Amino acid sequence: MKRELSMVLCLLLLPGMAGAGTGADSPEKKAASAVNNKRNVRQKITPVGTRKSTSVRPLSVCEVKVDLPTDSMLLSWVGFLSPSATEAPKVEEVRQTVSGSIVLDYSRGQKTKYDERNFVEAVYKLLAVTRPLKETPGVSLEGIRLTGYTAPDGDYRANERLGLQRALALKDYIRREKSFGTVPFEVNWIAEDWKGLTDLIVGSEMAFKESVLDIIRTVDVVDGRERMLMDLAGGTAYHYLSSAFFGRLRRIEYEVTYVDGSIATQPSMGMTEGVSVVTSGKPEAFSVADFCRLAEAHAVGSAEFNDLMDLAGRLYPDSPVACINAAGVALLRRDTERARKYLQRFATLPEAGCNMGILCLLEGDRGKAEVYLSLAQAGGSVPAGRALRFLQSK
Repeated sequence: MKRELSMVLCLLLLPGMAGAGTGADSPEKKAASAVNNKRNVRQKITPVGTRKSTSVRPLSVCEVKVDLPTDSMLLSWVGFLSPSATEAPKVEEVRQTVSGSIVLDYSRGQKTKYDERNFVEAVYKLLAVTRPLKETPGVSLEGIRLTGYTAPDGDYRANERLGLQRALALKDYIRREKSFGTVPFEVNWIAEDWKGLTDLIVGSEMAFKESVLDIIRTVDVVDGRERMLMDLAGGTAYHYLSSAFFGRLRRIEYEVTYVDGSIATQPSMGMTEGVSVVTSGKPEAFSVADFCRLAEAHAVGSAEFNDLMDLAGRLYPDSPVACINAAGVALLRRDTERARKYLQRFATLPEAGCNMGILCLLEGDRGKAEVYLSLAQAGGSVPAGRALRFLQSK
C-alpha cells in the first residue's frame, strides 16, 4: 500500500518539476536574455570598415585602378620632339664679304725679297678678320682674294710684275704658316694704282692740288702723265706725291667671302640673350626650331625648359611639334586638361601617341592608354615603351 502511494505522489510531482524548467522566465531573466541577444547580433553584423574578410570578392570593371606614375617616371616617359626641316625658318644662305687693306713697307724697286715683318703683320690682320667668322656657328669661309698694288712710280711693266710678286709672296707665306686651313685664295694685281692716288689727293690739302688732278684726269699714262707730274712746279708736286702717298699705295687689299647661314642654323645663342629676346622683344620672330634649341639648353622639366616649350605651343597652335611638346610640359605638371587642349588636334598623329597614352593613363583610362602607348612603341618611341611596361606590370 505504501509503495503504491509513493508512486502516485511521484506522478503528481513530475508536472510541477517540468514547469519549473520550462515555465515563464522572471523579468530579470528576460532582461539578461535580451542583452545577450544584442551581443550576438553585433558579432554577426560587423561594420564594413572593420570586417576581416575570409574570402576574396572579384572587383567590377569600374573598380579596377592603376597606380599613378611618380614624377621621375613621367620625366622618363613624356615624349618631346625635335623640330623637322619644315619647322625651321626657311632662310636662304647669305653671301657676304669683309674687305680691308694691308700696307707693306717696300722701298721703290724692291724685288721679291720681302720684309717678313710686313707679312707677319698682314697675317695677324687677316686672322683678326677671319677667326671670329670661323668661330661663328652657321658661318663658313668661301675664299680670300688678295690684290697687290704698286705706286705709279717707275716703269709700268716693272710695277705690274712687282704687284703680282708681292701678292703671291703673301699667299705663299700664309700657306706655309697654315693659318687658314684649306680656304681657297685668289690672287690679283694692279700695276699702278692711279685711282688710289687720286682719292688720296682729293682728300688732301697739297699745293698744286687742282693742277695735279687735271693732269691725272686728262693725260693718259702712255702719253707721258708721270713725266708731266715730275715737271710740274719744278718737281715740287711730284716730290710731295712720292713722300706723302706712294708708300700708302704699296699695299695688298684683301676680300674675305663667307656664307652666313647662322639665321637658319644657329644653335648656340646664349640662353640669357635668347630668353631676354623672347620675353622682352618679339617672341613671334622666333621659329619653333629656335624655341626648341633654346629649351634644349636646359634640363627637361626645368622651369626654363617648361616655360619655353609652353610659350612655343601658345604662339604656334598649328605646329604639331610645338603643341605636342607643350602637352608634354603639361603632363609633367599633371595638368591633364591643358595637355588635352594641346593634343586634341593632333591625337591621330603617330608622333603624339606617347603623350596621348600618358594622358589617358593619368586620366585613369587604362585601355586607351595601352593602345596609344603600343602604337607609339611600334613607331620607335622609347619613352612609350617604358610607360607601357609599367602599365602591363600592374
